[in-house]
Amino acid sequence: MASPRGADKALDVITIGRASVDLYGQQIGSRLEDVTSFAKSVGGCPANIAIGTARLGLRSALLTRVGNEQFGRFLREQLAREGVALDGLKTDPERLTALAILSVESDTSFPLLFYRENCADMALEEGDIDPAFLAKARAVVVTGTHFARPGPEAAQRKAMALMRAAGGKVVLDIDYRPNLWGLAGHDAGDNRYIASQAVSERMKTVLPGCDLIVGTEEEVLIASGEGDNAVRTQVTFGLLMNLVAVANSEDKAVLWGFLQRYAPGMTPETHPRRDALVGYAIAYFRDFVKPAKSYRPADEVERDAFTRLDAALEALPPDATAEMVQDAALDVAREIQRYQHENTKGAPLQRIGVSGEWWKAIYQVLFGEDRGPRFGSFAAIYGVPNTRALIAKALAGDLVREHAAFLAARKG
Repeated sequence: MASPRGADKALDVITIGRASVDLYGQQIGSRLEDVTSFAKSVGGCPANIAIGTARLGLRSALLTRVGNEQFGRFLREQLAREGVALDGLKTDPERLTALAILSVESDTSFPLLFYRENCADMALEEGDIDPAFLAKARAVVVTGTHFARPGPEAAQRKAMALMRAAGGKVVLDIDYRPNLWGLAGHDAGDNRYIASQAVSERMKTVLPGCDLIVGTEEEVLIASGEGDNAVRTQVTFGLLMNLVAVANSEDKAVLWGFLQRYAPGMTPETHPRRDALVGYAIAYFRDFVKPAKSYRPADEVERDAFTRLDAALEALPPDATAEMVQDAALDVAREIQRYQHENTKGAPLQRIGVSGEWWKAIYQVLFGEDRGPRFGSFAAIYGVPNTRALIAKALAGDLVREHAAFLAARKG
């Protein structure tokens, strides 16, 4: 609902940018190549922000373009059903509605294809920004992808200027998709981070005009220009906490030793925010995470799987990347019936999907939790030899015993 300060406004928020039809593969655990049926839904973060805010009781509108065809009409009708105002939704007579095709191959792999070449929403231009329409709202949400092309960039900058002049708020959803900036191939739609000075320089001109900036860690890196090719998004807060746990150290210098193995150019001095995150991870892990952990021994199938995983890691080259480790773990699971996804059992080995039970076993046995970091990224930072030693400790029952001793000492 609107606050008293915005009672004179007809809208709480206008969102600008991507509006697509998303087709989600229904064969969970399958490669996109093997999916046989799809479910249709509204796509694009501005469209979904408009829907989400409407569901929360705000008066929202979407300002963009859709095609004059069946998918464009679907978006228009679904937005109306959700209570989103359509005053700013233009129909483009020449271009098609954008399309995205996705699948869930595993809990760490989400293949995504964008069909956005000359699509309707990227044809947004300054003329589509009506000052009278913007004046109806308390806030506007602009999105990163639409700063990648001159026309929609000019449209969003005009909307920002109008909103600020009227005393309203400007929100930026960084919405960084590298291949929509021309930085990756068509098959890399699920890649969420590629360092680019050109993108950073463009986005840094946007930030000062915003009251609120929303983004993941990797999106903040690209928008601020503090990211680089060596410091990638796999170094998440959750991964840092697991690193604290398995390193059995609350010494920042020890943890930085692991981080610098992964990214040699990264130091506390060059990346002070990362250094602060390391400190936060240590404190949060000590006070909240470690006491709640619950390690368990591996059962017979899991012992076999972890033994195979250890052998697969041993066979990797010394300079194995995170992706190589992740692929090795997937290959181990594909050969074990328990971890084959139901929808792909019986398929050729290379097409068998891996169920979430494999990753759950890794998290529970190695980390004492139901969820954890991407395994390949963790091993790349912790080191493959150290990861193999961790597996050995788990199979020997040491992780269970050590945590039980910690809990007993804490109670005593």
